[in-house]
Amino acid sequence: MRDRLIKIYKTNKLFIHYCCISFFCTIIMYVLYISINFFTNGLYLLANIISYVVSFTTLFLLDRRLFRAKPMRKRERIKQANNFVIFRAIGLLIDSLLLTVFIEYFNILNIVSKVLSSIITFSYNYITNKLYVFKNRNFSEGL
Repeated sequence: MRDRLIKIYKTNKLFIHYCCISFFCTIIMYVLYISINFFTNGLYLLANIISYVVSFTTLFLLDRRLFRAKPMRKRERIKQANNFVIFRAIGLLIDSLLLTVFIEYFNILNIVSKVLSSIITFSYNYITNKLYVFKNRNFSEGL
């Protein structure tokens, strides 16, 4: 059993680590989302935007280490950061759209809607990070 678990871990190491980092950033996002939503009397889109931006900034720094993708040249670092921001902005739009649909059209509770939209957006974020943002392996490995 132990050998089987080790094999599963080794096969899925990158994804498992990505999930752990994402979980940490998700906690940040939810604490901010709930707090801002509370203090603004239910302005869920404002809470969503602020919490998303703070958590994805943290995630960018951690993901760059995870994917061992810290470009050596300034131009490559700027391109990588731009790609990350562009794909995360699209993710924010997807997340906000889903959040609005769940709350306004399906009358799902605010926090439940946030969880549902986050689950869907998580898949999009992982795929775009792996395939587009951190795909180039011509980066420095000493992180």
